[in-house]
Amino acid sequence: MKKLLFFFLLFSCFQISAQNRQAVSLVFGPNWFQQLNSNLLASSSYEARLGWSAGVDASFEIAALWDVKVGVRYQELNAVVKSGNLMWPSEYSTGTYVYDPSLPHSIELETRYRAWQYMLGTRYYFSQPKTWQWYGDVEAGITTFGPRPKAGKPATLLASGLGFGLQWLPLERQFGLFVQPVLRYMIGVQRDTGLPKYSVFIPAIEIGLRAQLFMDND
Repeated sequence: MKKLLFFFLLFSCFQISAQNRQAVSLVFGPNWFQQLNSNLLASSSYEARLGWSAGVDASFEIAALWDVKVGVRYQELNAVVKSGNLMWPSEYSTGTYVYDPSLPHSIELETRYRAWQYMLGTRYYFSQPKTWQWYGDVEAGITTFGPRPKAGKPATLLASGLGFGLQWLPLERQFGLFVQPVLRYMIGVQRDTGLPKYSVFIPAIEIGLRAQLFMDND
C-alpha cells in the first residue's frame, strides 16, 4: 500500500510538471548510524559503523526556483552493540582489581538494519539555471525496516530530512553530476502514550548522476 501511494504521487507530479523542468537522479553514498534517546539497538552502548544507501529521486518544477521531489532509498545501517562488564583474572594479580585497557571488557555484536525509505519534499535553487548550481532540500516521509535482529523492533518510523547540494548540469547537456550532504531523522512513538520511543539520526553524503528529462525554453 505504501509503495502504491508513493508511485501515485510520482505519476501525479509528472502530470503536473508536464511542460516544466524535470529530472531523475540516481543516488549512492555512505551513511553513519546515530542512536538518540532510543533502544533501537537494545543497548545505549554502541559504536557507529559506516553503512550505505542507494536510490532514486525525481524532481519537478513548480515555480522558477522551486521543485517538488519524491525519492526512495534502500539503506543499510551498521553498528556494533556492546554489552556486559568483563573482568579478567590477570586484573586481580595484585590482590585488588586493576583495569587493563589492553583487554576487552564487553561483548561486541555486529548489528545491521536494512530499510526502505520513501520521501516527499521540496527543492529550492539559489540561482537561475546555470552549469554549477547550489540547492537545498526539505523532505518528510517514512522508513520501513526489513527483517530485524530481534522481535518487537519497530517496522515503520516517521522520517524527515534536510539536504544541501551542488550540481554540475550544463544547460546544453542532458546529464550531470551532483553531491549532497543530507541529515535524516527517524522517530517512532509508543502507541499507548504517544511519546517518542525510537529516535535515530542518519547523516549521509550522497553522490550521483542526474538526468534532465525536459526543459521548456520557450
